[in-house]
Amino acid sequence: MPQTLSRALRIRLAHSDALRQCLTDAHWISGLHAVFLSPEGEVLGAYPRKWDHPFCNLLRKQSVQHLPCSHCEWSRGDLPTVDLSAPACPALLTSLVHEIRVENQLVARIALMSYREAHRDLQACQSAWIRLARESVAISWNEWKAAWNATVCLNENQVAALRRWLRLAVQEVMKELDTDPRLRGREPALPGLVHRTCAIVRQHYMQPLRLSGIAEQCGVSAEHLSRVFHQSTGLRFRDYLAEVRLNEASRLLMEENMRIAEVAESVGHNSLSRFNRAFKDYTGMTPGAWRRRARSRHWNRDEGTGEPDNPIPE
Repeated sequence: MPQTLSRALRIRLAHSDALRQCLTDAHWISGLHAVFLSPEGEVLGAYPRKWDHPFCNLLRKQSVQHLPCSHCEWSRGDLPTVDLSAPACPALLTSLVHEIRVENQLVARIALMSYREAHRDLQACQSAWIRLARESVAISWNEWKAAWNATVCLNENQVAALRRWLRLAVQEVMKELDTDPRLRGREPALPGLVHRTCAIVRQHYMQPLRLSGIAEQCGVSAEHLSRVFHQSTGLRFRDYLAEVRLNEASRLLMEENMRIAEVAESVGHNSLSRFNRAFKDYTGMTPGAWRRRARSRHWNRDEGTGEPDNPIPE
């Protein structure tokens, strides 16, 4: 699934009543804070909107500067993102994360934050408290134990049941959207006209393409194709065409020894200046800067050095 379609699906999910109800139900079923996240961790929805966890409150009262876990960061209320790769919670809490994928591409996540695992006993709680005390965090044992007892506790069976429920709930949300149901293992729900249009773009993106010409190939009017494409994907045709071309340009810049002007021409751009602007709008970087960074990461990963044998012409 192209990134533009992925973003469009994510936006539709974020604004859907079905997704909001899913987050609400998840909270009332689990007692946890339900958060809808982009793949980058941007918070797109949550229930409740504000959430005070007892451990987070204790740490904030102590003015702990290095709030190390993702839930502590989010519960401060001044950050629009959740870093699920953050270091472990000092109170040994964890979160349940369900990934929403289409064609094996991560579209979004639902995170249920934060619970303590049933196999962790009071002794583990005390060990966590002692570690913080050694860092001069002045929280009394009685306060710490009270927060521990007030935290939702889930065993392995309960976590597994929540995962199954989330999977089914997301399937129902997707049905409500009447969008791509490959999450359910069925055939694509996008109209055949849209699939044919996407296929034509992927095959002929390097050529001049107009919506009117594709509509004629498909035997419909340009107005009808534009309307169906937008209703089905949330995208304009030109946005989809631009992303297909820029995705291919990114691949060529990474893998081929081509000048940037040649890359632009090979993906259907007859103006280098327009290509440069479009590429920067899409990636936040010029084609040359993107190529240098992408190549440097590739060499560092595979060879342990950052310098190519043959510099790539720009």
